[in-house]
Amino acid sequence: MEITWSMKEKKGENWDNLRLSAIAGKTLEQFFTESEGREIVAEFIIEDKPCYFCGTAYWMNRMGKKGRAVTFAQAIEILRAKKPGLLSEVISLLPEVSAAFPGSVIESHTQTGDLPEVQKPSVQAGLF
Repeated sequence: MEITWSMKEKKGENWDNLRLSAIAGKTLEQFFTESEGREIVAEFIIEDKPCYFCGTAYWMNRMGKKGRAVTFAQAIEILRAKKPGLLSEVISLLPEVSAAFPGSVIESHTQTGDLPEVQKPSVQAGLF
């Protein structure tokens, strides 16, 4: 299974890659909670299928035209019901890298792994 993700935040008229310091060392629930209400869109491509976590309903509706989209608050509820332990996982994007290179941004990240395919990858990942 391959998952590629990127996160951007709208600042004024421009979309900027999210800074590593915004997520490094936080739990998934903490980051999602902090992202709610902000113009942040996280794009996840799981086995060539896009899905989006969005900070506002406006962006959820816009991104829903491209693929599955939910707000960060909805994502918390989905994960709490399906994979509650995932919410307490610390995002291991090396806080040391963020400290050593202040201002570092996340352009995109790809993870691959051999998981036994017992159901659709997006369901197996606990997202939808």
